[in-house]
Amino acid sequence: MDVLLYSTNGPSKTVLWRPGEGRSVVLQETDYRPFSHVGQTVHIYDALDICADNEMPPKPITALSTLRDKTLQWQKHHPCRNLRVLWFGAKLDGEDEDAHDWYGNVQFAVPTDVMMHHWRNFYLVEMLTASTHTTTRILVTNADYSSVLPPYDPRTPGGPWRLTPEGRHECLADCRRYSNQGYNGDGHILEFMIEVEQFQIRTILAESTLSFRNHEQGGNGGPHDCHRSGRLPMCPTPCTKDVAAKIFFEEHQRSGLQQDMATPRLAPSAERLRMDFPAGREYSF
Repeated sequence: MDVLLYSTNGPSKTVLWRPGEGRSVVLQETDYRPFSHVGQTVHIYDALDICADNEMPPKPITALSTLRDKTLQWQKHHPCRNLRVLWFGAKLDGEDEDAHDWYGNVQFAVPTDVMMHHWRNFYLVEMLTASTHTTTRILVTNADYSSVLPPYDPRTPGGPWRLTPEGRHECLADCRRYSNQGYNGDGHILEFMIEVEQFQIRTILAESTLSFRNHEQGGNGGPHDCHRSGRLPMCPTPCTKDVAAKIFFEEHQRSGLQQDMATPRLAPSAERLRMDFPAGREYSF
């Protein structure tokens, strides 16, 4: 039986849950898709701030979650209270970089094997089932939270993320929903909540590869056009990845005249875009 953690009210309720011990969330084995990197996508000026600060600062958990600050604020002795994390998602191999990315314009991607090298503990925080999709959240940390969270082993069959005997990482494109009710019209999303210690804040940036994403629909105002909708009056940078690259390289070069700027490795697609712009050609490493 699935374990209910939290449920919102209303006809389109969202459920936070975990599968019962030994329960598989796999619908079909063919639903697994390979991924070799995990990525975080941000808007252009957030990416420039990361380069200026030479670090990716973790933030409090404000999204609907059993670990969000609002949920744990009264549990003074909970070990995950005041947790600060970086949110990364599985970056599927061969994904279409021209597809709209509602998170923003610039993606920092880290090899999944590198993540597993620097962080040794994995915990299944929750699975979130909404009306259209299901999201799995896994806490990645070097701390021991086994007193409050179930450890997650990707080598165990039946989970949303698996590590094959051949060493390939795979995640489910679709999965079972809470209590087998309904279906995921928009499939399954795998998220990693990475807890970084102070000395790791720069490490994760140093291990990242930068690429550009299509965020052209960000200014349309739709619920899945820009994840900042509702928090800002409008998306700050709704543009194609080509325009995003031009803005980023020009602003990075300008800021580099005044301060030291981190220069993450470029993905091959980003390197091609860099060579398209005069300012981009001077973006040195």
